[in-house]
Order: sequence, then structure tokens, then C-alpha cells
Amino acid sequence: MYDRIKEAVDFAFEKHRGQYRKITKVPYIVHPLGVMEILLKEQVYSKFSDDVIIAGILHDIFEDTDVSLDEIEQKFGKRVRELVDDASEPEELVKVNKEEKINNWKERKEKTIQKLAGLNRESKFLIAADKLHNLRSLYEGKVLFGNQVWDNFSSDANSMEWYYGSILRELTNGESIKDSYLYRELIEVFFRVFGLDVRFEYKVSTGIVRLFIKDNRYEGEIKEGHFYPRKPLKDFYESPKDIIQEHYAKAIKSKIAEILEYYNNFKTE
Repeated sequence: MYDRIKEAVDFAFEKHRGQYRKITKVPYIVHPLGVMEILLKEQVYSKFSDDVIIAGILHDIFEDTDVSLDEIEQKFGKRVRELVDDASEPEELVKVNKEEKINNWKERKEKTIQKLAGLNRESKFLIAADKLHNLRSLYEGKVLFGNQVWDNFSSDANSMEWYYGSILRELTNGESIKDSYLYRELIEVFFRVFGLDVRFEYKVSTGIVRLFIKDNRYEGEIKEGHFYPRKPLKDFYESPKDIIQEHYAKAIKSKIAEILEYYNNFKTE
């Protein structure tokens, strides 16, 4: 395996020469190497093929250089080609000039999301590793530059949150990787970047709890020491549909537990 990794790394170094990351402007090669590191660690637990590691090193070669999928297959085999193709956006949307790529950002991302649910676990591990390293870089950029970090992208923070949140959901559909360490870390970094934005208002006199999640208002009521969420909060509070709602439900339940403790102490005084 290590001879193949060295060959892929050498190839990626050559093809990404002169390219730089958007946020920190470090040499682009740090990204495929970072994806490689993530996959090497996950392989210990998830037991996917070495081709996934090779594809991780080469995953941006087709989109961002003059290398074709045929050349990737000739050098690294059919399976690596398939994996790189699965992790790439449609050729007709990425092999265009910079202005066109800015204008078709939403279309490119929608096609990526639509394709993702039907992919096999190996392809999903590859894509998840790519997104994890990108989110790590985003978090680093937020620490260094604050909200100015979004100026480096073709879309705003809300659109980026929509995109990465959709990726997280689709990674659990079909051949899910939800049980993997990589996925759990991806969730943690996602909320580190975009925040778990839940605000609370509680009136002791009425027992009404108002919650604001991403500026959407929800309500529930405390009666006799119990919390009763009202619709639509009730739906995802009691039966979350996806991993994003699960995290919001956990955050809400934690806060409600604090309020109930305060309520019960208040009633007994």
C-alpha cells in the first residue's frame, strides 16, 4: 500500500503545484494530505480498501487540474477512478471559468447532494473526509479572521451551512456511515463552525418556554414539573428526523432540565 500512497502523493504534489487554499493561502497540497491522514485513521476502524486512501489523495485532481479520469484510471486503477468520480462535481459544471463557477455554485452543490445518498460506504467515507478537512480549515479561518472568512467563498455563511448540513444528512441515508468515528467528528466540527444557535425565554408566571432556533420561534409549556412541547417543536423534540435535529433536541432537553430544576426549586420555596 505504501508504494501506491507515495506514488499518489508525488503525483498530487506535481499537479497541485502553484495552487493555494482559499482561506489561509497555504499550499493546496495540505488538503489532500489532510484527507489522507483522516482516512488512514478511519481505515483502522472501518476496514475500507486502500483505494479509498489513494482516492483521498487524488480527489481534487480531476476538478482542479488538467488530469482526466482516464489518466487516473491508467495510473491508479479503475476503482480509484470510480471513487474520484463519485467525489467530483459534474464535469460540465466545474471545467468552466471562475465567473461561471461562482454563478453555478448552488447548482453544483445540489447535484452533489442528490448524488450522495445513492453512493456506497467507501465513497461516503471519502467525501466525509474531504468535508471534515474543509470544515477544520473553516474553523481555523474563523479563529484567525472572524466572519471575514466568508469573503473567501462564492456563497454566504447560510448557504454554506445549508450545504454542509445537507451533506451530513445524506451521509446517513442508504449505506450509512453514521456509526463511524469520522462521522461523529464531522458533526462536532460542523457545530463548532456554524454554532448550535438556541436561545430561550422562560416566564415563571405562565410556565411558557419560548425557543428561538436560527431565529425560528418555537414554544412549549411547563406544567406540574413536566415540559410539554407544542407543535412543530414537539415533532423533532420527541422524534428527530435527522442528525441535525438530534443535536438541537439534545441541546433543548439539556436547557429544559435546567429550567425544570429551577422551577421545582422555586415551587418548593
